[in-house]
Amino acid sequence: MNILRGLLLAWTAGLLLTTAQAQPTIIQQPANATAAAGVGAVVNFSVHATGVGTLAYQWLKVGTNMTNGAFAGRATVSGAITNTLTLTSVTTNDESVYSCRVTDGSGSVTSNPALLTTIVPPLFTTQPITRITNAGSNVTFTFKPHPALVPNLDAYPRLRCELTMAPLADILGDFDVVVSANSTSAACDALVAGLRVIVTVDGEALNLSPLRGHPAVEFISSAEELRAALQNSARQSSCAAKTTLFHLDPSLPAWRRLRRRTWPTR
Repeated sequence: MNILRGLLLAWTAGLLLTTAQAQPTIIQQPANATAAAGVGAVVNFSVHATGVGTLAYQWLKVGTNMTNGAFAGRATVSGAITNTLTLTSVTTNDESVYSCRVTDGSGSVTSNPALLTTIVPPLFTTQPITRITNAGSNVTFTFKPHPALVPNLDAYPRLRCELTMAPLADILGDFDVVVSANSTSAACDALVAGLRVIVTVDGEALNLSPLRGHPAVEFISSAEELRAALQNSARQSSCAAKTTLFHLDPSLPAWRRLRRRTWPTR
């Protein structure tokens, strides 16, 4: 009986040992990642594990199961149930903690958390102010960025330009043509100052700019269109006629009509 008991205990201990060894073991944890937020930015998280039989993977974001697909305001997710998670077109909303749960027939284990940090690239609120000059002459390109997002031009060694933080009113007189984004007031400032203006727009979106149709303003959405617009500006007068964009009648007739309709006199 003592021998039988000893054998039974040994067999039970071996079963427990076998069971413990059969649980999945993560041999490579996912690593932290940093990515610049924007279209095309891709981040991969990978985990490597061993276990018994087929391993199943489930990626989690702050402990919540992830699914594959495209999501508004967030990255497109793929590989959510594989050992490699891929986030495409990362945004600041994807900055979080990610982990992976690995499961086999005997149990599951969750990896260490991996932190995704996103970096917002510099945003130019005013595009380069461009000068048109004769062939063989020197050309100076000047950037005027938003004060809160000043780029490091050392990171762009092939970009030959100057950086200025001076007010537009102080520098517009030094240039002949202004290339501006469609989302800022710089185009209006340049037009009022008498410069020709080239405005960059999204070729697939509606152009709601109030400057549409103005003879001194051209809209472009590609490098080829920009080149043509610059050549066209060079052939025309270096300075467009000053434009008045705001007309205010001191008697305020439109306001008085609106007031009468809204608050009629009793």
